[in-house]
Amino acid sequence: MKTEIRQATLEDVPAISSIFRVLEGGRERWSRKMLRNGMSDEKRRYYVITEDNNPVGAISLDLISGDCELEAIAISKKGNGYGTELLETAEKVARDEKCRGIWCYSTGNYKAKGFYESNGWIETDRDYDKASDTTTFKFSKALN
Repeated sequence: MKTEIRQATLEDVPAISSIFRVLEGGRERWSRKMLRNGMSDEKRRYYVITEDNNPVGAISLDLISGDCELEAIAISKKGNGYGTELLETAEKVARDEKCRGIWCYSTGNYKAKGFYESNGWIETDRDYDKASDTTTFKFSKALN
């Protein structure tokens, strides 16, 4: 089985939309139209990890001046280390773009906390919304 990480193209939009559907607000926020629009933004990047040329995971990055937001990371085929590979790709892209750090939000997912922390990210903020009974975590990592 051959795996590869590459910058996404418009041809990948249907697969990315499907992969990101598991995320909060996935159906609306990661619609094909939104993804196509995002790909035309020079400060936004999408990467996919493929197995035998079929996308099985993806990330979305927003390259803010001096900082970088990992907007989304999702894997349709878990347990193969693909999440870690994509996270490392996000960090490399951010470094290449001269970002001082990278950060993301995760909503109420304690498995994500372990994932980020095992990859050297730290929890930098936490907010509990009583009305929705949801905790949002912010994780970040300084880049050298």
